[in-house]
Order: sequence, then C-alpha cells, then structure tokens
Amino acid sequence: MISAYWITALACLLLVFLLYKEWKRPLQRRLAARWLATALLVTSLLLLAWPAEQQLTGSTQNVLLTPGFSEDSVANWMRQHGDNVKMFTTDASLLYKNAPLPLLLDFTTFSRMHPHDTLQVFGNGLPASTWKKLAPVPIAFHPPADKRAITDIFWQQQLELGATLLVQGNYDNNGNTAVTIQLDAFGAVKDSVTIAAGRQQPFQLRTVPLHSGNAVYTLRAISGTDTLCAEPLPVAVAAPAPLRLLIISAAPDFENTYLKNHLAGKGFLITMITTVSSNKTDRQYLNTALQQNDPPITADYLSGFDVLLSDPETLKKMNTAALNNVRAAVQNKGLGLLIRMDSTADASSFYTRHFPLQHLPTAAGILALHSTTADSTRIAIKTANRTAIRYRPGVKPLLQDEPGNCYAAAALYGNGFVVATTLQQTYSLALSGNQPAYQQLWATLLRAAAKPVYTEEQWRTEPFFTFQHAPASVVLEKNELAVPLARADSVTLYLQQDEQLPFIWKAVYWPVEAGWQMLPAAQQGGNAWYVYPKNSWQQLINYQHRLASTQYAAVYANVPATTKEARSGWWQHRQFWLLLLFMACCTFLWIEQKLS
Repeated sequence: MISAYWITALACLLLVFLLYKEWKRPLQRRLAARWLATALLVTSLLLLAWPAEQQLTGSTQNVLLTPGFSEDSVANWMRQHGDNVKMFTTDASLLYKNAPLPLLLDFTTFSRMHPHDTLQVFGNGLPASTWKKLAPVPIAFHPPADKRAITDIFWQQQLELGATLLVQGNYDNNGNTAVTIQLDAFGAVKDSVTIAAGRQQPFQLRTVPLHSGNAVYTLRAISGTDTLCAEPLPVAVAAPAPLRLLIISAAPDFENTYLKNHLAGKGFLITMITTVSSNKTDRQYLNTALQQNDPPITADYLSGFDVLLSDPETLKKMNTAALNNVRAAVQNKGLGLLIRMDSTADASSFYTRHFPLQHLPTAAGILALHSTTADSTRIAIKTANRTAIRYRPGVKPLLQDEPGNCYAAAALYGNGFVVATTLQQTYSLALSGNQPAYQQLWATLLRAAAKPVYTEEQWRTEPFFTFQHAPASVVLEKNELAVPLARADSVTLYLQQDEQLPFIWKAVYWPVEAGWQMLPAAQQGGNAWYVYPKNSWQQLINYQHRLASTQYAAVYANVPATTKEARSGWWQHRQFWLLLLFMACCTFLWIEQKLS
C-alpha cells in the first residue's frame, strides 16, 4: 500500500501544476472560480485515494486476551455479543481454543484507528506504560478472580558486610486462611511474619547476612502445608575495602585495645600510637608494614590514612605543629577525624565546637539506640554515663535513643568529616556476646568518618526486575568524555550518551541466561547483577498489571455519544460524496473551457 505521505506529496505537486496551467491561460476570466474548482478537485481525489483503514477498523467488537484470562469467561461474553469479533493478544504463547491469535504490537496505530471503539480486555491486563500508548481507547476490563499475592516488594540488592538486610513489602491475603511470609537462606528460616485471613497489610523481614559474595535468598508465602509462592531474592554482600586507621591515645586504654584487635581481625590496616609515659611512646602496626623510625605527625604522614581516632585530651596535648597538620589533613585532604568525647571536653577547639555536650540525669541502665542512616540498626548498650550531644545546625545525628537524644554525630569540616561520640566502654557489647551490635556500632561511626572514595565509573541496571529473554537497560555514569566500550559476556555493548546529562551512557542488553552475571565494565572490574528466571515474581507483576488496567478503565470507560453520531452520518458514505464532488469540479472546468 502506498504511504499516505507519498499520496499527499503527489497531490500537492498535481495541485501546483494545475493552478499554474490555469494561471498561464490567455483568458483570465473566472480565474478565482477555476482555481477553487481545481483545489476541490485535487482534494476530493486525494481523499478518495487515501489508504483505507483495514483489518482493525472493520470490526465493531475488539477483544484483547492477556495472560491469566479464562476461556469460559471469554466464551460466555461472546455468546452474549455474537461471533463477529476481532480477537488479539500481546503474548504469542497464549492460545484460544488451542489456536494461536493475531498479535497486537503496534499500540499507537491501534489507538489511532480505534479512538472510540471499546476494547474488551480479558486477563490480568497490560502495564501502565502500554496503556499510555493506547490512550484514549476505551476499554472494558474483565480481570480474573482475585488471588492472594505479594503486591509490593523492596530490599537492598547490594550490602556491605555486617549491614542488615531489610525486606519490606505488602501482601494481599483475600483468602480464608492465614498466610506466613518467611525469609529463607541456606536451608534455614531467617525471619517470618503472619498475615491474617482477609487482610491486606505491609510486612517487614530482616536478617544480618554472615556471608560475603553473592547469594540468593527465598521469600515464601505459605498457607498451611501449601506453598503459594517461592520467589528469589538476590543479595550481593561486598566486603568493603579495609580502612587505613590511625589511633592516637595519651594513655593505654582497653576500649582502643579491644577495638584495635577487633578491626585487625577484619583486615583493617591499623597504626596505633600510645603514650606510655612522659618520654616513651608505644607504636603498633597491624596488617601494615613495620616502620623502623617513628615518623612525626606531618601532612604527608597523615595522607596515608583514612580515619584518625583520638580523644580531646590527646589532641590537646599535641604540639601546635602536629595539631595544625591534623586540622589541614581533615580540611584539605578529606581525612576523617573520629573523636571519643566525655563530659570534660573543651568546646573551643575545631574538633569539638560543633558538638556541645549535655549531661542527662538518667539512671544507669540499658540505652536503646538506633541509627539515623540505617533504620534497621538497633543497639542496646549498658552505660552509667548519659552524656548526649546537643543538636546544632549543620550537624548530622548518627545514633539516637527513643526520646531523640544524640550520642554520635557528624559534621562536615572542609573536605573531611569530624565524627564525635559520647559512648564509652562499647567493648561491653562484644564481651556480653552481642558481637553483631558492636560491629554495627563501629561500622556506623567509621563509615561516617571515612575519607570519601570517588569511583571512575558506576554501573546499574533498570528496571528493578530484569528477566531472562527480556530487554534490560544498562546505565553507566562516567565523567570522561571519551566514548566508553563495554562487554557483557561475549556481546559488545554500544553505549549512547544522554543528551541532557552527558555523563550518563545507556545501552539495551538482552540477557540469555538466568542467575548471577557480571555487570559489564568499561574500565574497572564489573559488579555482579542478577537476571531473574522468566516465570519468577509473576504474582506481583500480574497484580500490578491488574491495578494499572483497572485505573485505566476507570478513566477511559465510556464511548462519547456525539462521536458515534458523527461517524454514523455522511462519514460512513464519504466515498459517494467525494466522487460526486470530483465529478462536479471536472464538469465545471470542462464547461468553462468550452465557453472560453
């Protein structure tokens, strides 16, 4: 079929040619009438030759079958409305009466051809992105019976070692029995929650992964002895690069000693300087090279560390040059300064001025703390001294109790961070058997103080669920202007630069295999990403499609009566009227030429 654009172009050329011929005639009488007749002649000829709407437009009833439809429901509807029905599907695997159906893939064309014809949709419907292409086609939605399903889900797919895995979602239990949602890993149940019958409510599961590397957890929904679903939850636990930690103390301290041994066992590179007496200093090197000579605390020496841990008393006893070097390293080089403060700290120095203290007249006991940066972190520590940090603008609380009293906070100082904590004798957490809480506490403090690390490139995939044999958007954030080249498996990815944000590059990749894969990398080693099996998380996806289809049907449900009346008039017999107009114009031009 000739394109409508070509027909329009030929008609315009013909009109220009005929108008030119009329203008060149020797006799100029009735020129305006001849031009008008010529324009109407070409217009009627153009409309007669315009491509007719075929296939989709000829049907008065259009039926779209989507996954989850019931053949009985479709058959009942067709018995009531007749068999003169055009039936389509968006999934080639769907059959109706064991026969394949025509595929509806060009949603924009369908919307243009059927802007007012109601589309009967059976099954779970379509995603919201597809309905945007079909608007404003009205639909009548025939969803299947509601089923118990997870309707929302989120969890951190990438964690640091020691962080809490938090799984949050919503479950719609429209059945008659309770449903248990449980999180499984390595053959054991990590956490569970029960949803009562007839309830739709949010749930939250948590656990602290003890492994490093990639693993696939399982989220199960169980009713009695029946497993309603078992969906994969991939989690990548990365062991952070060991920090280079410098500990300076004016006197031997068991808190520093225990922390030093704990962090050394985790791979941290530790240098500990302790003043034993007025003229004797002890230096210890753990996981780092032993230095024969004791180097002074200069700017070059401090640049080799990520965090300096000390206390106000020790820093106050430093000589002026060393203290100035510490201040310059924090302000200019991004060195993190972690201060263990007490009620006697001087508030005039640069490392304490942001953290005014207040003593709380609370009896000794268990202090329940939570992290402001990771909601899942809960720490219960026994302490006799309740010294808190008063809030000041520009200071970020890190650890607070339930009334909102702050016991650890961070403040930006130049290019680095100063972190202060009033917690003392935190080793009691580990000695009492609560090693994870001790680890989480110091991980929170050290992570907040650590020198910022800027990567040359950062990769991610979109959407949240990337399925096997389905397109996935691979996104690279990179500051260099050179065109990056990346590979996924044996496939070369050609990245396209974003027009508005030039540091973002995108490519589309179709993963063939399910499971863990390496995210493509242009320069650095790639990160692992998970490709879900094609049939996983179908309950969630079907629910979201039903919700999107129901919302669309509520907006585009009725066919306007004025449109039907307009189409039932002269438009249905337009070819007769156009042919009549064409013949009238030809007759006028012929008679006018004879009279001239």
